[in-house]
Amino acid sequence: MEGEAEGEAAQGEAARLARGFLAAWSAHDAAALGALFATDADFVNVTGLWWHGAERIARVHGVAFKTYFAGAVLTEERLETRALGPGAALARVRVRMEGQRGPDGAPGGPRRAMLLLVAQARPEGWRLVAAQNTDLVEGAETLLAGPDGLGGARYA
Repeated sequence: MEGEAEGEAAQGEAARLARGFLAAWSAHDAAALGALFATDADFVNVTGLWWHGAERIARVHGVAFKTYFAGAVLTEERLETRALGPGAALARVRVRMEGQRGPDGAPGGPRRAMLLLVAQARPEGWRLVAAQNTDLVEGAETLLAGPDGLGGARYA
């Protein structure tokens, strides 16, 4: 039962950090968002950009919060956690984003994404050590490269 309780505690920490991420992101608080991450954390965004370190993760989000995400918010649709041991857990969060602006300042439509967040107990407390954001392409099973770039494809 002790291992089970530790796993549940790890899942609770992952959920707390995931919801903290959504709150900091929606408040456009880059410092609070960065504080959720371990100093050596990694973050891969929806286009595959790979940022290393909490400071860099906070800095690039801060730029986005002042520009194309200035009016955007994330809403949790579904959250699931899984213990990876007594000192680690992952959170999968399906989110809806609204309020993004295009390069011309025009409003973009809503987007949905899956966030994968890995939380780990560290000497300074629980922190996110890895994150990956993947856009959901409604009705698609995969992406297919074509002359105009990537687009959703369905085979069945």
